[in-house]
Amino acid sequence: MLGQRFSGGNNIGDTGVTAIGHALKENSTLKELHLSHNKIENIGADAIITGLKENKTLQKIHLNGNNFSEKSKKTLQSVANAHESIRESFF
Repeated sequence: MLGQRFSGGNNIGDTGVTAIGHALKENSTLKELHLSHNKIENIGADAIITGLKENKTLQKIHLNGNNFSEKSKKTLQSVANAHESIRESFF
């Protein structure tokens, strides 16, 4: 069981984070996701947004220091605020 995923500063980019976004839709064990400073842009942010809308277990998400727009940051924050289980978020 994977409870935390720390991948800060690994330059995952949009391709890697898109796979993570898809996995978030079905994951029921991940509680923390730390993807700060990974060169994630708007495409990757959109994938995370989509995954978060269907995820029910994530409690912490850290995506600060990436390259997505202010609009994507606001959308991420809005989705996180509406999420039932997220208690801590950084964008």
